[in-house]
Amino acid sequence: MSGIFGIDGGPLDQRYHEAFHELRENLERINSIDLKAPRTDIEVALKREIADPKWRAIFAQNLRRTGDRQFEWNFNLPFLLKNIRFNKADSVGNWVEKHGN
Repeated sequence: MSGIFGIDGGPLDQRYHEAFHELRENLERINSIDLKAPRTDIEVALKREIADPKWRAIFAQNLRRTGDRQFEWNFNLPFLLKNIRFNKADSVGNWVEKHGN
């Protein structure tokens, strides 16, 4: 990873930064991981899907057990994917002035 992606920054369009593209690609990749599996299997899938160890660690730290062989992400993955795919002025990657400083 060559930079940071700060969602809480002032009015700034982050959609053209490398870190934003990495986030988008990684969210797409983890969306395909079966979370109804043992944690070790999920970690193997993370290693296969997410090449960068820092990104992989972020996602691994955000796994939450909800039952036997049942995990979920500790963030709203469907919302983030929908928002990032939308990629318009109101996306999570673009903090415009109407949202405040």
